[in-house]
Amino acid sequence: EAVPEHYHAVDYALKEIGCDPLPIDCCLLTFASWMGGDRDGNPYVTAALTRRVVYLSQWRAATLYWTEVGTLLWDLSVAGMPNNEVMEELNRIFGEQNAQRQGGTTIKKSTSMSAMNFDFYRPQLETEEYYRQVLTHIRDRLAVTVRRAAALSSDLPAPEESFVPPYVKTTE
Repeated sequence: EAVPEHYHAVDYALKEIGCDPLPIDCCLLTFASWMGGDRDGNPYVTAALTRRVVYLSQWRAATLYWTEVGTLLWDLSVAGMPNNEVMEELNRIFGEQNAQRQGGTTIKKSTSMSAMNFDFYRPQLETEEYYRQVLTHIRDRLAVTVRRAAALSSDLPAPEESFVPPYVKTTE
């Protein structure tokens, strides 16, 4: 919460002196860490330790995102027809899930959007609140990512997941 407050303070200060606000993609701060990266002579920092730190960092980041997406599922309420981007994402999600289930490429509405995927459930979620379906898919993938990172950080095999892949690339 401190970072957004800092950005708002900078925006306010800029406004007060007559300047334009920060651009939406402005990056005033960059976070970095040396955890597991001091490999230039420190005998206690091994490849195994670096790998563990990477998975622990992935676990923590995915857990934080999972919490935020869960909050959005409760806080947002948008009924009605979605925009093209949301429909394209739903078709992509349902197409991938159906291909995995059926071994084909037919796009058919997923039945995975059920009470077990929501902390709450109402039938109209499947027909009126399309964005919740996208957020639920994202949250499901984050949950798989959390389980995978937790296992790998403990030198256990990654759990076998069906239908929903974990996030493994920063571009996803």
